[in-house]
Amino acid sequence: MTIVRVGLLGCGDIGLRHAQAYGHLVSRQNAAVRLVAVHDVDPVRAHAVAGRYCRMTGSTVKIVDRAERLFSSSDIDAIDIALPTYLHREAATAALGRGKSVLVAKPLGLTLEDCDAILDAAASPQMIAVAENFRHAPGSKAIAHALGSGAIGYPIHMDLSISIPSKELSRNAPPWLADTGKAGDYLALELGVHEMDLQLAWLGPMALISASRSGTKNYDSGGHLAASISFAGGSSSVTRFNLRTEWTGDWQVRRFIRGPQGSITSRSWCGWHDGVLATPKRRLLSQAYIEGNISSIFRDREERECILEARSFGQAASNDPVGYGIVSCIWDFVVSISKGKRPLVSGVEGRAAVAASHAILAAAQSGKAMTPQ
Repeated sequence: MTIVRVGLLGCGDIGLRHAQAYGHLVSRQNAAVRLVAVHDVDPVRAHAVAGRYCRMTGSTVKIVDRAERLFSSSDIDAIDIALPTYLHREAATAALGRGKSVLVAKPLGLTLEDCDAILDAAASPQMIAVAENFRHAPGSKAIAHALGSGAIGYPIHMDLSISIPSKELSRNAPPWLADTGKAGDYLALELGVHEMDLQLAWLGPMALISASRSGTKNYDSGGHLAASISFAGGSSSVTRFNLRTEWTGDWQVRRFIRGPQGSITSRSWCGWHDGVLATPKRRLLSQAYIEGNISSIFRDREERECILEARSFGQAASNDPVGYGIVSCIWDFVVSISKGKRPLVSGVEGRAAVAASHAILAAAQSGKAMTPQ
């Protein structure tokens, strides 16, 4: 494949993770992608990200003083947008207007109008990819494979419950994330879009969404959001997010997927950590399932070798670019550009997840069932 030259816009926490993912690919002697330039409003952060990539690869990265220099450069093929949500529309439409392919951090946009503006600016769907790392996480791909191969039959119901220590978020999150005008509703959009993307991929189009909520719209105090979803194919799901103020520590997760021929359980949101595939004939641990189906779960050789090398089958730290799905996400973006194929999570899928998240919020506010627009 030809080399895809990427400019990174935004060097905060997400930008650093993306830079590490590029560094991981390049350090494995991957000749198909290079991070060539970065920009951030804070020069200190830009230098830190460029330095991290340089230490991983031995390659230098240009630090530019304006985003426009990334968009206009003839030495850059694609823009990786790792900015706060409210800035996605302006940056993505500007980059697309210059003919660049774009990778946009999730969610695609703050509003559906933002998402539509980004889609309208693209000459083709494969020019937009959404950095939805949960879909690309090894455990998530394994669950998708198990469901797609009929391991438990057609899924009847999915139940997900997540409890989150709000004090941990208050200490570690950037200030803009607490502003609903910049980040949207924390549970419904910032977190919910992850889960909506997974459920749309695993269970198909959504027919109706009912929801209830209590507490804050951001993360600085306790809150609860529950959504019940019926799918066009006949499946259903219940999703619960709980912001807990009374404790600190790890997030607590339980996922259960039931089918006529078995079930899948997991204690990891973006993976299949300590999970079990149970049928009348066998009880298979998630790691054994992944190892036994590695070639069909990860069809791309480069991605498969990254996964095997890192042994990233279970719960991953957010700074692990392989296990957290970021390397696979970026590699899929690179392949989509080089081969002219549609990304796994294109702008179309990104918009659908945002639409579902907004439908949850609308249903909770109105007390009426909603259909995603």
